[in-house]
Amino acid sequence: VTPEVMNLCTNRIMIPMYGDMESLNVSVAAALCMYKVQEQLMP
Repeated sequence: VTPEVMNLCTNRIMIPMYGDMESLNVSVAAALCMYKVQEQLMP
């Protein structure tokens, strides 16, 4: 993502990746985010 696009964002998240992965596709990233939100809302 370019610095210009980053400057337009009001919020950013970081998903740690291990191994040889360079990026995640949007559906995987969205699923991980939704899982984390659900995990925090429902103990």
